[in-house]
Amino acid sequence: MMNSDDEIALRRYMNNLENSGAACILFGFWTVVKLFMELTMDSKTYNQIVVDVDDSLYSAIFIRLVIIIVALIIALIIMYFHLRIGVAAIRYSKGKKKRRTFLFLTAVIMIINFLSIGSNFRDETTNELVIKSTGIATTLVDLTFTFILFDIISSSVKIGSLRQKLSRNADQRSD
Repeated sequence: MMNSDDEIALRRYMNNLENSGAACILFGFWTVVKLFMELTMDSKTYNQIVVDVDDSLYSAIFIRLVIIIVALIIALIIMYFHLRIGVAAIRYSKGKKKRRTFLFLTAVIMIINFLSIGSNFRDETTNELVIKSTGIATTLVDLTFTFILFDIISSSVKIGSLRQKLSRNADQRSD
């Protein structure tokens, strides 16, 4: 039996959505790694926080511990959202999930990610525009992630409409 154009397109979008869901999960790991790299390797920010608060009643060890705990909580939240979107996209692509409520969360994160790209070119202390190679690299990664999120949305919509169309065609053939 020959595959119709709609069936071929459906398989292509399902494969696309599954790959984009996996990429979303991987970008979650990258975001967590980037968070800890910025926290530990950009010692100016990390040490400045410790120095600013160290003059108060708290010890430097306590402040460092609080910063690490807050970073861990933020990392868990980041991974939760990336995993939720990625796993939902993969399940939807395989037909194991019928509802597309994950698309709202995907759209929100896509918009936030896109709007935050400008911060890649801002100096943290002076808030002035600064062109750095790390800012350019981070922007390319952020744009890639934005594209992946957009692909999740568009592929999910296409899959939904193709499944409905193929279901209607199958119902008409059985009548």
